[in-house]
Amino acid sequence: MGDKTGEKLILHQSKMSFFIFLKGEGFMSHTAVAAHTGEKALKEAVKLLGKHYQVAYRELETFYEIVVENHVRTYAVGIDIKDVQKANELEIYSSCCSKLERVGCLL
Repeated sequence: MGDKTGEKLILHQSKMSFFIFLKGEGFMSHTAVAAHTGEKALKEAVKLLGKHYQVAYRELETFYEIVVENHVRTYAVGIDIKDVQKANELEIYSSCCSKLERVGCLL
Protein backbone atom coordinates (compact mmCIF):
# COMPACT_ATOMS: atom_id res chain seq x y z
CA MET A 1 0.00 0.00 0.00
CA GLY A 2 1.55 3.33 -0.90
CA ASP A 3 0.84 6.94 -1.66
CA LYS A 4 2.05 9.45 -4.23
CA THR A 5 5.38 9.94 -2.42
CA GLY A 6 6.24 6.26 -2.66
CA GLU A 7 5.92 5.41 1.03
CA LYS A 8 5.16 1.77 1.72
CA LEU A 9 3.60 0.08 4.68
CA ILE A 10 5.48 -2.96 5.95
CA LEU A 11 3.76 -5.06 8.60
CA HIS A 12 5.42 -7.39 11.09
CA GLN A 13 3.61 -9.37 13.77
CA SER A 14 5.26 -10.60 16.95
CA LYS A 15 3.64 -12.51 19.83
CA MET A 16 2.64 -9.47 21.88
CA SER A 17 2.39 -6.60 19.44
CA PHE A 18 2.27 -5.46 15.88
CA PHE A 19 4.92 -3.21 14.43
CA ILE A 20 3.99 -0.96 11.57
CA PHE A 21 6.91 0.42 9.60
CA LEU A 22 6.40 3.40 7.34
CA LYS A 23 9.26 3.50 4.86
CA GLY A 24 9.87 6.66 2.88
CA GLU A 25 12.66 8.62 1.28
CA GLY A 26 15.65 8.19 3.55
CA PHE A 27 13.77 7.50 6.76
CA MET A 28 11.97 4.73 8.56
CA SER A 29 9.64 5.15 11.51
CA HIS A 30 7.68 2.53 13.38
CA THR A 31 4.77 2.35 15.75
CA ALA A 32 4.23 -0.50 18.20
CA VAL A 33 0.59 -1.43 18.65
CA ALA A 34 -0.61 -3.80 21.35
CA ALA A 35 -2.99 -6.52 20.19
CA HIS A 36 -6.45 -5.48 21.45
CA THR A 37 -9.92 -6.24 20.14
CA GLY A 38 -13.20 -4.36 20.19
CA GLU A 39 -13.59 -0.64 20.72
CA LYS A 40 -10.12 -0.35 22.26
CA ALA A 41 -8.67 -1.73 19.02
CA LEU A 42 -10.80 0.73 17.04
CA LYS A 43 -9.44 3.62 19.11
CA GLU A 44 -5.85 2.48 18.43
CA ALA A 45 -6.55 2.15 14.69
CA VAL A 46 -8.11 5.63 14.64
CA LYS A 47 -5.07 6.96 16.50
CA LEU A 48 -2.81 5.50 13.79
CA LEU A 49 -4.90 7.09 11.04
CA GLY A 50 -4.80 10.34 13.01
CA LYS A 51 -1.05 10.57 12.53
CA HIS A 52 -1.67 11.48 8.88
CA TYR A 53 -5.22 12.86 8.80
CA GLN A 54 -7.89 14.40 10.99
CA VAL A 55 -10.01 11.44 12.07
CA ALA A 56 -13.16 10.99 14.13
CA TYR A 57 -15.48 8.05 14.68
CA ARG A 58 -18.89 7.45 16.15
CA GLU A 59 -20.95 4.40 16.97
CA LEU A 60 -24.22 4.13 15.09
CA GLU A 61 -26.84 1.41 15.49
CA THR A 62 -25.08 -1.40 13.60
CA PHE A 63 -21.71 0.03 12.58
CA TYR A 64 -18.95 2.49 13.41
CA GLU A 65 -18.64 5.46 11.08
CA ILE A 66 -15.05 6.62 10.63
CA VAL A 67 -14.65 10.09 9.16
CA VAL A 68 -11.29 11.06 7.67
CA GLU A 69 -10.44 14.56 6.49
CA ASN A 70 -7.45 15.03 4.21
CA HIS A 71 -6.22 18.30 2.69
CA VAL A 72 -8.94 18.36 0.05
CA ARG A 73 -12.04 16.42 1.14
CA THR A 74 -13.79 14.57 3.91
CA TYR A 75 -14.41 10.83 3.56
CA ALA A 76 -16.52 8.46 5.65
CA VAL A 77 -16.31 4.68 5.82
CA GLY A 78 -18.20 2.20 7.96
CA ILE A 79 -17.17 -0.94 9.82
CA ASP A 80 -19.75 -3.36 11.20
CA ILE A 81 -19.85 -3.45 15.01
CA LYS A 82 -19.61 -7.27 14.97
CA ASP A 83 -16.41 -7.06 12.89
CA VAL A 84 -14.87 -4.54 15.31
CA GLN A 85 -15.67 -6.76 18.31
CA LYS A 86 -13.59 -9.65 16.96
CA ALA A 87 -10.84 -7.75 15.08
CA ASN A 88 -7.55 -6.37 16.36
CA GLU A 89 -6.27 -2.88 15.58
CA LEU A 90 -4.14 -4.04 12.65
CA GLU A 91 -7.16 -5.66 10.98
CA ILE A 92 -9.30 -2.58 11.61
CA TYR A 93 -6.54 -0.25 10.37
CA SER A 94 -6.05 -2.35 7.22
CA SER A 95 -9.80 -2.43 6.60
CA CYS A 96 -10.03 1.35 6.98
CA CYS A 97 -7.09 1.87 4.61
CA SER A 98 -8.65 -0.41 1.98
CA LYS A 99 -12.01 1.32 2.21
CA LEU A 100 -10.43 4.78 2.11
CA GLU A 101 -8.45 3.84 -0.99
CA ARG A 102 -11.65 2.66 -2.68
CA VAL A 103 -13.42 5.97 -2.01
CA GLY A 104 -10.47 8.00 -3.30
CA CYS A 105 -8.61 9.01 -0.16
CA LEU A 106 -5.06 7.90 -0.99
CA LEU A 107 -3.02 6.74 2.00
